[in-house]
Amino acid sequence: MSTVSACAFCEALYCSCAAWEAFSDAPSGRIEFTAFTTDCGVHAFYRVQFVGVRDFRWRREGEPARASTPPRDVPDDRLELSDIDLERDGDGWRFWCDPWYVHEVEFRCAAIYLNGAEVTGTGRWLQDGLPERPPVVPVFPGTPPASVAALLGLPGAA
Repeated sequence: MSTVSACAFCEALYCSCAAWEAFSDAPSGRIEFTAFTTDCGVHAFYRVQFVGVRDFRWRREGEPARASTPPRDVPDDRLELSDIDLERDGDGWRFWCDPWYVHEVEFRCAAIYLNGAEVTGTGRWLQDGLPERPPVVPVFPGTPPASVAALLGLPGAA
């Protein structure tokens, strides 16, 4: 199985967008979604999988933490993964991001996959700015799901 560094994972997903429901399956212990970035009209897609999810919390400024995705309150049904903080936590990971700089999503998980490659590394990585170079990650497998194509207004989207 191929691997991708924690640094490359964070660089790829910094300011990427996903459907609002991206984190809605957290109670099942597995979170899967397709994120995308757009640069000069060119889209990059990322298949993200978190396995063994636990201690999921979603916070909004001024409100108590929730154990699930709150009602939609963002433009265009999109969730922007603004800053991303990833830290090795024993034999798993701690993931944190702040969608639209308004919410906070944090959880722990056993493993993370990006485009089918396992995220590896030690220590902590905080991505709070655009990377200086494109991240080195495996190619997205296939075509984006209809839900993501619709967010982008791509031809053939349902």
